[in-house]
Amino acid sequence: MKNCFKYFIALLLRALLSPLTLLPVKRDRVMFVAYRGTRYSCSPRAVSEQLEKLAGGRLEINWGLRHPENYAFLRQRGVNVINDRSLKFIYRALTSRVVVTNIHYKPYLPRRKGQFFIHTWHGGGLYKREGMQTGMTRRYLDLQGIRFGAYLSSSREFTKRVIRGSFGWKGEVLEWGLPRNDVFFSPEKESLRRDIRARLGWTGRNIALYAPTWRDDQSDFTPFDACEVRRALARRFGGEWELWFRGH
Repeated sequence: MKNCFKYFIALLLRALLSPLTLLPVKRDRVMFVAYRGTRYSCSPRAVSEQLEKLAGGRLEINWGLRHPENYAFLRQRGVNVINDRSLKFIYRALTSRVVVTNIHYKPYLPRRKGQFFIHTWHGGGLYKREGMQTGMTRRYLDLQGIRFGAYLSSSREFTKRVIRGSFGWKGEVLEWGLPRNDVFFSPEKESLRRDIRARLGWTGRNIALYAPTWRDDQSDFTPFDACEVRRALARRFGGEWELWFRGH
């Protein structure tokens, strides 16, 4: 019932916004949105930063973000940061030649001819339910995917079970891996590692990272005895251990 309501609301808003599709599409305009505008991260960030290097200012790069005031560093690099709940965002999104996202993209926005949508998704594992496995209707998923150009996939199995199976996608899939993982193979990875350690205040002790994904109750943390985990790690592997947590 909830997804049916979302579906009809999305259709209504698309109808109200449809006159804006008469605006010309800008061939040099690109829009990025990650996690529905809540973060500058994941594969859209990796693609965006690579475009900055390759385009050399020839493209207009836009980011739809919930709190644009937190991203002054992007503006200093010539990237347009726009509140993703503003009229300006709607205008830029509907006139961008290319839109890149990593999750179901703004269902209320009309999809236009002349636009190319790239969906990177945001994970390549097969360890959690997605799409129709979570109760989303095929109709609602199809509404999300209308006029999408291509999905990026981390593997053939992910393509088969998630993109084709859970999402019901029948269009093009590019099995090129996850752009956000390219950093692990960067020639600058050693200097990046040193910078990250310095920023996080690494003391030189061993690190165990607890990085859970969402549970069925939508939480991403299950309480446990952190002290006992550290003692167990020391017994098994030796040395001193720090336990770090990274939410989903």
